[in-house]
Amino acid sequence: MTAQKDLGPLKAAVFLTSLAGVLLQVSLTRLYAVILWYHFVFLVISVSILGLGVGASLFSLSPLRQRLEKNGSTELARYALLFGIAVPISVILTLIYPFTDTIIGYIAIIFIPFVFAGLFSAGVFHSFSENSQHLYFADLVGAGLGSILIIPVLSRVGAINAAMLIGALPLMASFLIYHQKQDQRRRLSLVCLGLILLVGLFNISGDFIDIQLGLRYAAGKTMFDQLRSGDYKIVSTKWSSFARTDVVQGPDDQDKLIYTDGGAGSVMIKFDGQTSQIQYLKQDPSYFPFSWGNSEKVLILGAGGGKDVLLALLAGSTDITAVEINSSIVKVMEEFKDFNGNLYGREEVTVVEGDGRNFVEQDNNFYDLIYLPLVYTQSAEGVGFALAENYIFTVEAFNSYLDRLAPRGRVAFLLHDTLDFTKAMTMAYKVFEQRGLSPSEAAERMAIAYRPFQGYGLMYPTLVMANEPFNTQELTSLESGIANIGMLGIHVPGRIYPDLVKPLLSGEQSLKQFVNEIAFDAAPATDNSPFFYKTERGLPTSLRTLLVVVTAAVIATITYASLRVRKSSKHLKGSRLKWWMIISCSGLGVGFMLLEVALIQKLILVFGNPTFALAGVLFLLLISGGLGSLYSSRFEDESLAKVIGGAASLTAVLGMIYSIGLSSFVRALIGATLIQQMAGTALLVAPLGFLMGIPFSTSLRLLGLYDPNSIALAWGINGITSVLGSTMAVASAMSAGFSAVFAIGSISYAVVALSVYFSFIQGKSMKKAPTGIR
Repeated sequence: MTAQKDLGPLKAAVFLTSLAGVLLQVSLTRLYAVILWYHFVFLVISVSILGLGVGASLFSLSPLRQRLEKNGSTELARYALLFGIAVPISVILTLIYPFTDTIIGYIAIIFIPFVFAGLFSAGVFHSFSENSQHLYFADLVGAGLGSILIIPVLSRVGAINAAMLIGALPLMASFLIYHQKQDQRRRLSLVCLGLILLVGLFNISGDFIDIQLGLRYAAGKTMFDQLRSGDYKIVSTKWSSFARTDVVQGPDDQDKLIYTDGGAGSVMIKFDGQTSQIQYLKQDPSYFPFSWGNSEKVLILGAGGGKDVLLALLAGSTDITAVEINSSIVKVMEEFKDFNGNLYGREEVTVVEGDGRNFVEQDNNFYDLIYLPLVYTQSAEGVGFALAENYIFTVEAFNSYLDRLAPRGRVAFLLHDTLDFTKAMTMAYKVFEQRGLSPSEAAERMAIAYRPFQGYGLMYPTLVMANEPFNTQELTSLESGIANIGMLGIHVPGRIYPDLVKPLLSGEQSLKQFVNEIAFDAAPATDNSPFFYKTERGLPTSLRTLLVVVTAAVIATITYASLRVRKSSKHLKGSRLKWWMIISCSGLGVGFMLLEVALIQKLILVFGNPTFALAGVLFLLLISGGLGSLYSSRFEDESLAKVIGGAASLTAVLGMIYSIGLSSFVRALIGATLIQQMAGTALLVAPLGFLMGIPFSTSLRLLGLYDPNSIALAWGINGITSVLGSTMAVASAMSAGFSAVFAIGSISYAVVALSVYFSFIQGKSMKKAPTGIR
């Protein structure tokens, strides 16, 4: 066995490359969220991660393996060097690549760095399989640290500069290995390192390398179209782990537009502090919920640039709580306070930075009006396709909003179009149904209106809910508000009852019948499946495409592995090793990602921020997984199969327990103190992470005893099936909910345990590889 002290530089190199891989993935996700739509972001990033698996699989080819055996660790240094050089090159190519509708180009650009990273990892574990658990510990700790560091890094230097500078980490790794071998090429590593740092730091000072927004075709992103017109310009830009936030100024400078990742816009209105200046806003459709009823104490979820705060002031509100998840928007409002009349600094206004649902769950106040104005960002969280949705629009959330209403209070949702209006209406109906109300009683507590606009169907429909039936005075005021703003009523209790909602609210159809007869997916979103903006029946087209691509890659990899292992393991009796490796590595890749994604999604409610949930869960999961890998190194060779089987079995059992009881535990954590939330999260994640960190590294060590030449293939299978696992997590959550994702992940680990039992424990007919086989 290699002395641990001699592994020091190599473990440091593994740590640095793993750190770089996570930082690069999240930085690119943030970058691509600006230049593409979020579903394309996850398509590109997920497929690019295949590069890790492809790189590892390529290493199984004899020429590359023989080159490593000839040159030793210096070959690993070369892979790290190429990884570091490829990172800034891929970023620059991304920034100058002009066509956002040619998705293959983006995939090719960011594919290469990950291929070199995959080659490096496969080479390390091939050469030092007897130390797999120690090296895997370094790998997971690097990834875990990266998941935490990316938040301040993105906020400090932005996605472009972060992605550029990340190349310095694998270059440092290559220098450490070259230096240990006294190889002269360490100078090349230092020169490349210096160049990357120089260019990166130079760009931080002036953003000379930036996204050429005006040259891109990002169809449908309003900011891009405005910039191309020549009448608009960006006057402020802020990066964060949540999004890129731009302030755009038009030709008249009466309003400024605040864009999140170029797609979701919020208006900042010029205001001198006097409401007499903004009386024209009373004709805006968004004023409808404020035009009737008591609006003294108001809660706005998704305050954005403050337009809705102005509406509340117009309605005479004296106590306004404005919640905004994007902290950069709050900073922008402070930066332009002379323009907006220091709106967020007024004594009537309390600004809260955080998630609206999380705030409501922890708040003890009661409000006359809770207002959700078009709460939707087209930004892509750095957490995968599954986290594109949130918990603002779920049946459980609607219930929570009603619980926070004062007597005669109301909840109002300003929506986009017919699709999300219909879904919101079915959710409101479901809430009232859960509260034991009949269809007619539910109808008495709902009001719906919209602004007519030719060719657009329902434009800005507004749904209002209340705990009590609207009284005569409220109904009269409500109808006056509809008429004064130039809107049309879809449903006003006892007054307007058109065919659009009549079948449901009159009780002619059950909720299930109503949903089944609509052409799109209008089924209520829940905390278990929080995909409110999923209106396409079945799986979204982009997700189906990703499933097809990844499944094809998995089949190709497994087929290739089957042929390679059969050829290289003739010293084994039978083909048990081949099928154990394929089944075990596939099950671990799929299962790990299923459980990881489900944990992150469930804990968003606790943290109140998708990015923080991602960072916190990944940090705990990967660090505890690294400790599990390190712990498993204490076992002798004869016990390795039992260690793998035992850890996989316990993971399966724990995952099943989570599928049943995690939702209740998370609900209890929401109202707890921060210390209790952190402790509860650690209690949930760490034991599972510890167990999940054991099987793969131990499998690599076990594989090294029987067929070291297949270690690279094991890495390739595990990497590619990990992408399949994350994609399956979303597909399963959309179809059956995240509880089902836990169950499927648990089954994957159970399959791994069974494969170990039948291959190593039940029949002990396999022989170890002869000494020296590589």
